[in-house]
Amino acid sequence: MNKYLTFFCTGVLFIFLAASCKKPVPPQAKFIPKNASFVGSVNVSSLVKKMAKSQSSLENIIKNMTADNDTALEKGKKEWADFQNSGIETDDNIYMWVVQKGGANLREMQPGNALTSVTGRLDDAGKFEAYVKMKVPGAEIKKEKLYSYATKDNNSMIAWDKDEVVVMSYQNMGGDQMEYDSVTGTFNRKAPASDDHLNDLKTEMNKSFEQKESSSVASIAEFRDLAQEKADAFMWINSAATVDNIPVPLPKIKELLENNYTAATMNFEDGKMVFDSKSYTGNALKDILKKHAGPEADLSLVEKFPSNNINGFMVFAFDPQIFTSIVKFMEVGALADGFLTKFMGSTYTLADALKAIKGDVAVVVSDVGMKQGDTSMMPGMRAYSVPKARLIFTMTVGDKTQMNKLMERLVSIEMLEKTNGLYKPRGVPSTFGLTALVDDKRLTIASDQDILNAYKSNGKAVLKSGVMDDFKGKAAVAYLDIESILNALSNDKTNIATADEVMPFAKETFKDARAYANNFKDNYTSGHFELRFKNEKENSLVSLLNFMSKASDAARKNNQGMSTDKPFNLNGDMDEAK
Repeated sequence: MNKYLTFFCTGVLFIFLAASCKKPVPPQAKFIPKNASFVGSVNVSSLVKKMAKSQSSLENIIKNMTADNDTALEKGKKEWADFQNSGIETDDNIYMWVVQKGGANLREMQPGNALTSVTGRLDDAGKFEAYVKMKVPGAEIKKEKLYSYATKDNNSMIAWDKDEVVVMSYQNMGGDQMEYDSVTGTFNRKAPASDDHLNDLKTEMNKSFEQKESSSVASIAEFRDLAQEKADAFMWINSAATVDNIPVPLPKIKELLENNYTAATMNFEDGKMVFDSKSYTGNALKDILKKHAGPEADLSLVEKFPSNNINGFMVFAFDPQIFTSIVKFMEVGALADGFLTKFMGSTYTLADALKAIKGDVAVVVSDVGMKQGDTSMMPGMRAYSVPKARLIFTMTVGDKTQMNKLMERLVSIEMLEKTNGLYKPRGVPSTFGLTALVDDKRLTIASDQDILNAYKSNGKAVLKSGVMDDFKGKAAVAYLDIESILNALSNDKTNIATADEVMPFAKETFKDARAYANNFKDNYTSGHFELRFKNEKENSLVSLLNFMSKASDAARKNNQGMSTDKPFNLNGDMDEAK
């Protein structure tokens, strides 16, 4: 008897400890089904507080975006005041989620529909019902067992109980749909389905209010971890839930993506917007990624780029054999080998193709600017400007024999032409200058032969201070010098007035963007992205809204100043351009 009592007490203690260690989640999460393909959350209170701390006035921003329209401003202020007094808890997060309704159908060219829902906390259900009656005049409030609801049309519905409010709506993910006629062998426009989704909405709403935690995202440990993060907003993606919308029925794709999630947070900090993410994997993909983890981005592929004006780059590394493992798991090896054999014109396998590469890849762009476009095909047309840049794409070579075999096949099917050991795309105007070279180390494609020769000779890049900070040891890195690109493009003389007006505001707002991804570890891959602003002392949300207000104001003034009574002609923008 004592033995059984000991087991019982131990079991009770274990259950208690397990329950106490389980991270709590917001009540809103219990309304969100496990099969939601996307979940987003916004911390309204945090964003409002960050705006309030800024010296910039939200009211001035709104006035700019509403053409200094006092009526629009007052209306907006009243709407916000009404919302704050609506009974909705504005200090809590608002959640939005998407559920795919019906899978994509390649044969019938049907993309499927989506159910989009939003939920928030209530602190006064009576106030909220009054708010609904005020904002939706004539709406009939109806009662269900667990909630009250109102409908504005047959595709949307709002429901609430004493604690939560949920808004649902259907979206048709494709306009005109087609269906296949097996008799004639043709695709014909399909008769539109009914737009009346009210019964479906009631069914889905009932599910949400009756849903047990075990059937919601609240039961997923990774989501609970995300919900505990302090962030202005977060995003959740369920890869397996999107599989039904892949029009090609790949074998075992669902099994490969089962329990694959991406969890990301976004924060508006002073001087920068910051995104952090974790991509979790289920057992199937976990074993594959764990087996092939380890390669680190080779930063020397950027450092030997011969320029002191690098505008951006991306470098990543991978084990090419990861594709072999994925193809093997999905049991499509014969399909892949058959496709490659057909392409190459002789027996050729995926294993042969993967021997050609080592898995180090880099793209580097420099000297972005503007140049005069080619008007030779349209004599008399006013000169115009087009962007220009110098570019290198390079990939390290594994087996040169296999790489040469692939390149020579592209020559034989006339996609490339080969002259003096250099490959060039066939049919592309010489003004583009694209040139490719395969040597013992790399396949390199360049925007012109001069940059190709300089890169091959191991030039030296001059990078801004701090650009490579935090990039060492990463699986993938990327950098974009937005400031230098905007400065270069501001020399555009194409008379695009709106761009001319907006460009100064963009130049004074944005600095650069940087991102990296770590190698797979434990059961996830982590990533980091920053969009940095020129004003490091101002909150990035305010900087972004200020830019948007100035840009919209400039665009509006430009549209007001445009005259429409002058005829357009190909010899100039207007008659006065003659």
